Amino acid sequence: NKDINDSSFHIRNWMESLQDLHDKSPSTEDFVESIKTDLFSDEVYIFSPKGQIFNLKTGSTPVDFAYEVHTDIGNSLVGCKINRKYAPLNVQLESGQTVEIETDKKATVDPGWLNFVVTSKARTAIRAQLRHQKTSSARKAGKLLLESELKRSGKALKEYRGNILKNILQKTGVKSLNQLLTDIGLGRKTSTIVAERFFDGLQIRKDKTKTVKSFELKNNKIDGLSVTYGKCCMPIEGDSIVAHSDTERGIVIHHSRCNEVTPYKQDKERYIPSFWSNTSKKQVRPCHIKVLSESGPGVLADIASTFTKSDINIISVVSKSAGSKLTEFSLESTMSKQPIQTNKAPEAIGAYSQAIKSGDLLFISGQIPLNPETMEVEDTSFEESALRVISNLENICKEAGASLDDIVKLNIYLLDLGNFASLNKIMEEKFSQPFPARATVEVAGLPKDVMIEMDAIVSLK
Repeated sequence: NKDINDSSFHIRNWMESLQDLHDKSPSTEDFVESIKTDLFSDEVYIFSPKGQIFNLKTGSTPVDFAYEVHTDIGNSLVGCKINRKYAPLNVQLESGQTVEIETDKKATVDPGWLNFVVTSKARTAIRAQLRHQKTSSARKAGKLLLESELKRSGKALKEYRGNILKNILQKTGVKSLNQLLTDIGLGRKTSTIVAERFFDGLQIRKDKTKTVKSFELKNNKIDGLSVTYGKCCMPIEGDSIVAHSDTERGIVIHHSRCNEVTPYKQDKERYIPSFWSNTSKKQVRPCHIKVLSESGPGVLADIASTFTKSDINIISVVSKSAGSKLTEFSLESTMSKQPIQTNKAPEAIGAYSQAIKSGDLLFISGQIPLNPETMEVEDTSFEESALRVISNLENICKEAGASLDDIVKLNIYLLDLGNFASLNKIMEEKFSQPFPARATVEVAGLPKDVMIEMDAIVSLK
């Protein structure tokens, strides 16, 4: 009787899994293919932290396990522990292991999981969620694009209701507003042309002279829509940026000089001017750092040690030869950033911050001889200009709890290298030994036709 009951139990489980697989398969062909891959496979037996046993196909990973527990668990998966130790999501599980899944409601499914999951249940659920994520992102991006066009008429999308909206949808060939927004986000329809239908609905015209204001990027969102950052340029706060409506990833933020977007920036349909909010919360985002070093043993360890002391986390590193005696390290890293602002130095007059504190370092933007109170250039001689610049640097250092003596690197830009001797004399008066490292460059021009500009890196230890 026990054997019969056990067999009935397994048969019932198998039938339920088949039904579940059939319900989630987008087509008959996918369902048949999934059955082929799952029939007659060997199994491993995995424990949940509460002692529940799950039987999985040999070669299964923590991602397979998460989806076996529940689809929602898999869709919100962010990490796992195997036998109470953190483990990669692509590691193959062995019988007898206890697997604990870590989740986050804001998590998104990674398309890369399809490269290593082995159970059809996981594959089917991942594909379904990826389609849902794409549609959701497209709908939100389409709404942002359409609303940006409608602003030219002074009307908001919410003002189009009832029969007016119904007639507009019929003219555009869609059944619902959600479908229309999704089509715009996926590039199937053009927001400019769709907006004309909306204008006709209220019998108004677009003001062609009216420009759409740039969108504020605040806490990784534009108008409440979450954004991603282009890995091609990895913009950081203070960079000049542009928002791109990508048909696959939704709204993507690029550096305005990124090679990927420069040729297409005139396409106002999908590129939206944006700017960083001054009231954003402290953010941690990946960025690229390149280090050129003399080749030798222990160089990478020294770089890693320096980064650690500055509270910079290294995500990945790639090295390549840059000559017979040089090595170039390309690092992807994250660092926490905190803007530093004082009214005793000139305010930033562009898309940048006065200074950024990151870990034990302070990065001060280029300072020119502006009077902080009047924001005008009032100094006439080179010596007066240089002293004004140094005073601005000093006030920013004080705001961060440092002094001129904590500056470890200065970059100095001169209109005329003939002032080099005067600069050295001023440096000896204002800085103590050991003097900061320094690079002095002659340039063809500077903002407001000033004679000197300086930026600095400050150690806050």
